[in-house]
Amino acid sequence: MDLDFLEQEQHWLAKKIHIPKKQEAFSSSDVVFGIDVQYDNEDSYVAITAFDMTGRYLHSYVHKSIAGMKYKPGFFCFREGPPVLRSIRKVLSRFNIIPQAILIDGHGLAHPRQFGIACFVGLHTNIPTVGVAKQALMESYEEVKPNKGAIGTCIINKKVVGVALRTQKNTHPIYVSPGYKISLDQSVEIVKNFCQKNRLPEPINRADRLARAFAKGKFLKDIHIIR
Repeated sequence: MDLDFLEQEQHWLAKKIHIPKKQEAFSSSDVVFGIDVQYDNEDSYVAITAFDMTGRYLHSYVHKSIAGMKYKPGFFCFREGPPVLRSIRKVLSRFNIIPQAILIDGHGLAHPRQFGIACFVGLHTNIPTVGVAKQALMESYEEVKPNKGAIGTCIINKKVVGVALRTQKNTHPIYVSPGYKISLDQSVEIVKNFCQKNRLPEPINRADRLARAFAKGKFLKDIHIIR
């Protein structure tokens, strides 16, 4: 595994990331995918949930695949990106549903080389993608106040690349950063809209539960299992 090459690859791919200044024109009927992945050795268990922009749940899909590579800190996109892309493509080809935005468990620009998993997925799908992580990857976040909606920015090279967002009072913040074709402000707005009751936005929250159950071989009712 040539980590020097992969680091150069991240720097090169990061130059292709487009983050618009203007907001995307989403409608209430537009579809949002939430994506999470669980692992058992090198087997990956991908869960994709579909909601509309009003928060209405539509469908869920799960797919077993193979990880792109072994886990190495800072290079997670090359491990998780390939199975996620395979799963997304299978959903797009087999079901009449196309997302206008993607929320994925992981980071976007808030990455040492400004190329996290959300950047990888967005760049390869050409779909606006937001990274939503449970833990910080960078140490450059401002302190976040305890009230709901409080924000602490993450700055890399004098550029704001993400925020720590407290979605519920007195809970740990989550870490939001744009991955591709969406601004930071709109990324935060969408995440907030899906965090009415829980710490995580519901598309990712549900995908997290499904991926864990799928990895454990539990029966999943009314879920599309993709072969």
